[in-house]
Amino acid sequence: MTPDADPMKTAAEWTLSAYPLPQPSAREYDNLSVNQTLLDYLELFEIITPVKVSVLEQMMWCHPNRAFIESMLEGLRDGFWPWAMTAQAGYPVTHDESRPIQLLKEKEQFLEKQMKHELCFTKL
Repeated sequence: MTPDADPMKTAAEWTLSAYPLPQPSAREYDNLSVNQTLLDYLELFEIITPVKVSVLEQMMWCHPNRAFIESMLEGLRDGFWPWAMTAQAGYPVTHDESRPIQLLKEKEQFLEKQMKHELCFTKL
């Protein structure tokens, strides 16, 4: 049984033996298309979290599982994208879905109604 598989551990106990969170491969960091997209559209990849990472880091300074803690803090700061594999054979480098969508009138009405319904809950 791996440390990550014990259902009887509390979350705090689990962090003592948890493996570090996985990182993307070096190939992903070297992907020019990905890097250019990140630079060109930085606003699309903003990391938004209610966690005060610097405060959490101070609280975790003496945690014995440094590898896990450092991987978690890095993910909270820079985003989590483990197992990313953007350079797949047969996949295009870019894909443009900006073409206009033609909906049947009843589908358009349904989407508008649903959107208004959901917006009501965001104002609560």
